[in-house]
Amino acid sequence: MRQLPPRARRALLAMVVLALGQAHAAPVDEARNRALAWLIRNQNGDGSWGFNPGLRVVTTAAALQALANAGLRKAAYPQGVSWLANAPVASIDAQAQQIQGLQASGMNLTPLLARLVGSRTGLSYSWGSYPGFETSFPDTALALGALVDAQYAYPLNPDLAGGLCSIADGQRGDGRWSYLAHPAGAPAGSVKTSVAPTVHSVLALNTTVQKLGNYTLGCASGSKTLSNVVTSGVNGLLALAKADGGFGEGTTSTALETALAYRALRTLRPADAATAAALNYLIGKQTTAGAALGSWGNEPLATALALQALPPPSPALTDTDGDGIPDAVETLLGTDPRVVDSQSRVGGNGQSVAGVSTARRLPVATRGTAYSYSVAQTGGSAWKRVAGLLPDGLSLSAGGTISGTPSVLGTFSFSYGFSLGGQPVEVVAQITVEDGGTLA
Repeated sequence: MRQLPPRARRALLAMVVLALGQAHAAPVDEARNRALAWLIRNQNGDGSWGFNPGLRVVTTAAALQALANAGLRKAAYPQGVSWLANAPVASIDAQAQQIQGLQASGMNLTPLLARLVGSRTGLSYSWGSYPGFETSFPDTALALGALVDAQYAYPLNPDLAGGLCSIADGQRGDGRWSYLAHPAGAPAGSVKTSVAPTVHSVLALNTTVQKLGNYTLGCASGSKTLSNVVTSGVNGLLALAKADGGFGEGTTSTALETALAYRALRTLRPADAATAAALNYLIGKQTTAGAALGSWGNEPLATALALQALPPPSPALTDTDGDGIPDAVETLLGTDPRVVDSQSRVGGNGQSVAGVSTARRLPVATRGTAYSYSVAQTGGSAWKRVAGLLPDGLSLSAGGTISGTPSVLGTFSFSYGFSLGGQPVEVVAQITVEDGGTLA
């Protein structure tokens, strides 16, 4: 068969990509609805997601971002925020992803951001797997991306520039990144590059370009223009695409790595044929029958990442009864989209207890308006805040009354303790401060 000229091939490829995008409008919607139903049904009783305790922070963070991306901020979302805001984290990637997962919640993230900065390896913004560990990827990229996205690392300063250089200097000759920094004296090509550190590195640098500007920095390995590093990284990522359209480290594709790669490609190369092919792969790998319907391999992290990667619904999903679960998702869950009953009738995989495994949500406060609410109970004494933060302007009295005038919008998670029958009791709680008041 005679080969088409280059210009004709490019035109044909563009037509194929456009057709794939149009053909997948309905399949994407169906995949999104199935995945949302699976996430809602498989939320743990304490508000988290994930079967493996060691992965619950990153899985819950990804699930919350996926729900927010789809426009779901009522059903399942508040319970997930409550759990994630109070979850103990140690590793750098968990710290960074905890911040990213809570970003859309409106919470005051300053304490979490300050802790992340305090966990860096040195004076510059670079991180290892844990505080004090040697610089590694994707930890540095995840942490720096979280700081920039939350506008905490503004404006560009020498420390931030040093962090950007640590990422740029970590880029290998194939355009990608490895998990660990290249050891001094190691032979070229001896360090394996991978999908995850590459995706997180290009996304962190791209976020910096979008929010701070396209800086050219004098790094240890030479002058680095951020957009050029991003372009090289995306080209390196594309080289990992498989014949089936997916991405993976070895010879086969995986849903998790394809979800990561697709998220980067949808952001940076939306019209590339590989982007449409990766979407095809994801949709084709979703389970469409049985108990695992809507998931990717019945695996919470892969499902959350795949759902997070899908384009946001446009227009917004219809929710007739206003209970936070779209009508199409309620149909999959077997609940009535005309009646506000979904959150109590959807079967989960555990029972939550407000104040113990999920936060006790206290009455909503209004910024600029006096607030008073008693959490005291009969027989208790000596109330005090134990952990977390009360909204700015509010305090908890020893008699068990939260009062004051809140001055900052957001959702604040905290715990308070008291003595009951000589025994200490601790309760996890949450207050949301909404707009509507007038600041003095």
